[in-house]
Amino acid sequence: MKKNIKILIFSGIILAVLVAALVVVLNLPSTDENIKEVSSQNAILLFDKTSLKAEDITVSNESGEYQLLGYEYSEENSADGSSGESSEQKTEIIYTMQDYASQILSKTMTDSLAEQCLYMSAIQIVDKSGSRYDEYGLKEPRSTVKVVYSDNSEVTMYVGNDAPDNKGVYLRTDGNANVYLVQKNMINMFLVDKLQMFSKVLSYSFDTDYKIQTVKISGTGYDSNIEIKPVNNKANFCNFVLTKPYREICDNNFLEDFGESLYGLNGTTVVAVDVTDDDIKKYGLDKPYIDVEVTASDDTSVHLIASKADSDKNCYIMQSGGTIIYKMSTDELSWYGVTYRDFLDDSIIRPNTDYLESAEIYYGGKNYHFDVKHTTTKNDLYEDMVTTKATYNGKEIKYLNLSIFINNVAGISRSDAVPKSIDGCEKIFSIKYSFKDEKLTDTLEIYRAKDKQLIVTLNGNIEGYTDTEYAEKVFKQVDDIPKNAELELLNNDDVSGVVSEEQ
Repeated sequence: MKKNIKILIFSGIILAVLVAALVVVLNLPSTDENIKEVSSQNAILLFDKTSLKAEDITVSNESGEYQLLGYEYSEENSADGSSGESSEQKTEIIYTMQDYASQILSKTMTDSLAEQCLYMSAIQIVDKSGSRYDEYGLKEPRSTVKVVYSDNSEVTMYVGNDAPDNKGVYLRTDGNANVYLVQKNMINMFLVDKLQMFSKVLSYSFDTDYKIQTVKISGTGYDSNIEIKPVNNKANFCNFVLTKPYREICDNNFLEDFGESLYGLNGTTVVAVDVTDDDIKKYGLDKPYIDVEVTASDDTSVHLIASKADSDKNCYIMQSGGTIIYKMSTDELSWYGVTYRDFLDDSIIRPNTDYLESAEIYYGGKNYHFDVKHTTTKNDLYEDMVTTKATYNGKEIKYLNLSIFINNVAGISRSDAVPKSIDGCEKIFSIKYSFKDEKLTDTLEIYRAKDKQLIVTLNGNIEGYTDTEYAEKVFKQVDDIPKNAELELLNNDDVSGVVSEEQ
């Protein structure tokens, strides 16, 4: 009997020691060895609110405290996109941020935050003592999230430090002393700066059924304003012309790509909301580096201002008159820093010979004046028929020759290099176009510099150097026009309405 009592006492002592050791182990801070990945079957469920809605979310983190209130929004949609008896009602939660009720929030961000508030599971329990919160960063948590659900239940979560070796994050919930290890993707939205919850839409997408109409560019980065409008005259073969700083024909493809690049833009990082004059000045937008406005044929428009980029190619950008400022890399803005010359067509001028009234040419010390007359008559079907005749010194010549020559002149292009002046240069060629029904003239001139390079100007504005070999071929054709000699078509682009036979 005594022997049995001794065995029981000894066994009790051993059991007490084991329990004490187990308590010590459970209360020890986690180490690399203690943290082990577990399968989803072994996950510890903290709460599951996936059948409910997060109606009130209050987040406090390094960016400050903010509160999101959700309300249900219903919309009826049918299979064909129209409303009707067969349409289905779609209900979703839309969030607003208190103190910023007038601002639109990013639905992607708010939905992601709400989703993380509905469910939480842990990899393991790392501490049950409730006395070591400081060791896990939970005495002063990086984030505190309080959620009120649609059944009026509440959950408050506290986010602590990252665990060693990127194995998770420490977390606890209100009313529970346990410290848990959770995966980072379970709580990443709890750490997001509150400014990033706002909508990042700078401009809405462009409807491909519409066309770009006008472009206006100004700012401290430009010596002269740039303005582009649809063609309102018939003097040139083009859809758009630059009206500022000079009147020139515009590259239609470049214009459309440029205009469309300003639609469907999203900002990257929000730096200020409900901006003040001080904010605008702080981010260099009181005197923007670029101020660009584009309109489309559906009367929609985009008007953005951006600051000068820093050494890392970052700039600040906002809608003109908007309330949110974003920080973006200029690498994301293909239109940033565009120049006047980027919009220029490859051809310096594309005169529309259908509306040409006269052409005055100077070359080799001689002047040549050609008149063009367009006569409209009715055929047997009462359709308009246009007959075009060209004359030189009152004598009719082949209109086709003049048309071919004008087309070849349109092939004279500019280089990227632009001389500052033509002082001291010799004018060797010029052609002045006048158009019927239009009070417009265009004059293209070519000068020979002292280094023998050719410089081309349009209406007195220096365009740049031009290819000497091609220009010389064009010059040699001048004297052949009134002789009705057959002219070679040098410019295969056919940019000035060359006809295959006399009209």
